[in-house]
Amino acid sequence: KTEVMLQQPRDKHTIQDPTIYLETRTGEKVMLKVVQEFKYLGLIITNDNSANRDITKRISQAAAAFAKYKRTFVNRYVSLKRKVALYKIIVQTSLLQCIGIRCLLKEDVDRLEAFQYRSLRSICVWSKVDFKSYNDVYERSGCWSVTTLISRERIMWASKVYSLENYRIPKILVMRKNMKRVSEHQTFNME
Repeated sequence: KTEVMLQQPRDKHTIQDPTIYLETRTGEKVMLKVVQEFKYLGLIITNDNSANRDITKRISQAAAAFAKYKRTFVNRYVSLKRKVALYKIIVQTSLLQCIGIRCLLKEDVDRLEAFQYRSLRSICVWSKVDFKSYNDVYERSGCWSVTTLISRERIMWASKVYSLENYRIPKILVMRKNMKRVSEHQTFNME
């Protein structure tokens, strides 16, 4: 099962979808299916390189997880520390898993941030009429902002890439300005 997707540039110029054939072992030519989106490692990747569908899916999954445990989250007899721990394990995981590898726009991060703010505000049992800033909510709950969590994930990913062997493709792509080709066998040295 092989599919092809052409990612369109962000400007309004569109490129025609490719027609690609593969030859099977029997010599038969098979045309590959061209798709507009596909799932890869739980991420929805679209041909316009937008994270909008993926963010919407994540928010709906996190909202469903939050709704399932809503009675626990708003219960005044359960400690805030336990509610936040449950939120991080169940809701935040579905909201932010592998999100650091996406190319996100500010609007995408703002949508994730707004969902987390509303959820944590409910957990802290503040009414909607009480004005509480994002910082008040994050300080009381002890949670980090979505922006901070994404930054941490990206830093951890970069450190993993940096620790790879010099011939590994992710390291070559990320560190290519500082890498020099040594031989014909695709081995590289760091300068």
